[in-house]
Amino acid sequence: GMGGFGKTTLANIVYNKNYERFDGGCFLANVRETSRKPNGLVELQREILSCILNRKHERILSVEEGVVKLKDAMCCRRIILILDDVDQVELLDAIIGSIRDLFNLGSKIIITTRQENLLKSYPGCAVHKLRCFHSYMSLQIFSQHAFGQKFPSDAWLDLAGRIIDHCQGLPLALKV
Repeated sequence: GMGGFGKTTLANIVYNKNYERFDGGCFLANVRETSRKPNGLVELQREILSCILNRKHERILSVEEGVVKLKDAMCCRRIILILDDVDQVELLDAIIGSIRDLFNLGSKIIITTRQENLLKSYPGCAVHKLRCFHSYMSLQIFSQHAFGQKFPSDAWLDLAGRIIDHCQGLPLALKV
């Protein structure tokens, strides 16, 4: 879904509540942004490997080497991996390409994306779409952040209603 829906926030909550059930895990934020840097894919692979093995500064010189090292590291571990803000299938293939079969061993991968069709080439993936908040919930969230209470006073109710209509139920817009 579009930015501001709470995809990253929800993925972070899921990761934090479930991390201890796994042998290791990694939450990679801003995958799209990092991947566009020079050697960004290698940097992402290095970060995953460091998280899984609980070691700093894993040495990876190429994407191909990274895939091999990730495969070796994950073959006997149940991990939880969050890839936040992925925008291209090629990016997924480069980061987790041939290791996706390993996720059948009880490991979990969660991908947040704005691209609804991104996971069509990955059969067996469950896709969850977040929905906007309805007006009542939007009013409560906005009021909590704007006024420090569940609902606005009568003097602010009309203006608050116009603001939440403008925000269209997007959590980030309601908070900001």
